[in-house]
Amino acid sequence: MWILTLATYILITLGAWLGVLLITLGTWLTVTSVFVQQLPTAVSWLIKTLKHPAVGNLFLLIASVIGVAGSYALYRNKQRNSRQKLKRALAFEVNQMGKLDQAAETLTGLSESPPASRLSASQIPPAEAFPTAVYQSNASDLGLLSEDELESVVDFYTSMLRYKGIIEALRADPDDVPMPDHEEIHDSIPKMAAKRRELLEKLGFENLVEE
Repeated sequence: MWILTLATYILITLGAWLGVLLITLGTWLTVTSVFVQQLPTAVSWLIKTLKHPAVGNLFLLIASVIGVAGSYALYRNKQRNSRQKLKRALAFEVNQMGKLDQAAETLTGLSESPPASRLSASQIPPAEAFPTAVYQSNASDLGLLSEDELESVVDFYTSMLRYKGIIEALRADPDDVPMPDHEEIHDSIPKMAAKRRELLEKLGFENLVEE
């Protein structure tokens, strides 16, 4: 008895699903038939619309906007890469001025300092120990830096270039250099050593290992 009941249930279920399938198929065929009939009209309308001058102008406007946006994105990316390249070059040059720390330690440890006593050539590293070629050759590109970075870079290098001139004179003949210059080098070199570390940090290369 239960087998007959189960068979009846299965037949009824299959019949219901078959009915739904037939109805769905009929609906799809009807819609497809209408779409196929209307297809030539739709294609004709689309072609006519695309030929309209306003549509052409719209496409040109969209293309122009995309072009401008793309060009600006490329420009910004190029500027960002150039800025990072400049910062890296400056940081490597500043990092090469490690003798500032040695000179600062020597000068602050003197038993007699200017104006009581003149500095000697052996107490000051040669001017070549403080390279400035990268800064000078990239002066026209310094505008790529942020305002804060630019101010720190210019301040550091302007002072360094001045002190290099005095250092060259001191190394050549300390007795021929005015005492105020001796005092300035004695007082300024320790400050420049601190500024060097601050500048490396500001450029994002505070962990740069000195070569």
